[in-house]
Amino acid sequence: MRKFTFTLAILLGFTLLSSAQGPAKASVGAGITYFMPDSESAFGRWGAKEGGIDGLNLFANANWDLPFFDNYYLRFGMDGHYLAANGSASSTIAAGFSPHFGLGHTQALDNGSLKVGLTMGLSLIKTWESTASGSNPLNASGYGFWGSMAVPAGVSVRYNFPSGDNDYYAGVDYRYFMFDDGIDGAGGGGNRIGRYDDHLLSFTMGINLPSSYRSKTLTALEKSKTQASALPKLREQLEASKQEKVALEDEVELAKSLAAEAIQHADSLETFIASGQSVTGTEGVNGSATTAMRTEGFLVVIGSFKSEALAKRYKNSPSLKGESIHMIQSSNGFHRVFAGPYNTQAEASKVLVKARSATPGAWLLRTK
Repeated sequence: MRKFTFTLAILLGFTLLSSAQGPAKASVGAGITYFMPDSESAFGRWGAKEGGIDGLNLFANANWDLPFFDNYYLRFGMDGHYLAANGSASSTIAAGFSPHFGLGHTQALDNGSLKVGLTMGLSLIKTWESTASGSNPLNASGYGFWGSMAVPAGVSVRYNFPSGDNDYYAGVDYRYFMFDDGIDGAGGGGNRIGRYDDHLLSFTMGINLPSSYRSKTLTALEKSKTQASALPKLREQLEASKQEKVALEDEVELAKSLAAEAIQHADSLETFIASGQSVTGTEGVNGSATTAMRTEGFLVVIGSFKSEALAKRYKNSPSLKGESIHMIQSSNGFHRVFAGPYNTQAEASKVLVKARSATPGAWLLRTK
């Protein structure tokens, strides 16, 4: 029956682990135990019941607390017990361990937190007495090396407080050993009720470890939460990428426009002039026909146009009336319109001002 109860408790604990709402926090601590004496036991108070601290009762524990619901937590842990009673004729020692689980509540305070919980476990404690004639086990019957088995029910109160970079706690743990079969070497068998029951009151100090322990279910939930929280950021990044793509497309279009403008400027006018040939087939001042012109000096380039009709319209611009305007067809098919040549840059610059009132892209070209 005891084995079944313990197995059921373990299975229930692992089932509850999967529903934890946060990572488990581990803690370890140690302290001293006040043993509530009975008339048959050698143990009493802090050591032997004969008086004073004749021996020392020690206590240690390790726990894992998992957030469960709201401010409640599940606790899984292990207690270690060591009771020493040094009497005048003999010395008695009880030592063993007690795995346990429980449920508690956390209350936030101004500087820390208060944890109060209930626990249930299974104790395996061996007790032996040493006299001048030797060492004799007091409760080994039926359980071999481990001695007595009991089911401790307990109450745990802890105050957690930060200090520096660490988080410490001070606690009090009460243990009442139900179904006690004599862990202290007395009161076993049918004497389980009344003065032979064993009670421990332990005072501990400990530290909450910084590491966190997560169940697979909790890890999966946190991963899903992280992925879900990342979606808005991914959407923002996607939107930013779309905007960057649009901006890049605008830059490409601008580059194409500049390339087309460069093609317009890179026609054969300079090459034609550099060849030393005369410009023929042009129209002179006020539309009069000419057959040739000199090319040395400064030219005001009004523009280069794919459409011949558009080129002629700029050539006949009213703002350039009275100037010597020419038009040639370049090898790339564009029609170049320009004025000049002028002997000085100052003279050409005055014409450039007029030309830019018609087309802002007009520019100055020096030939030789």
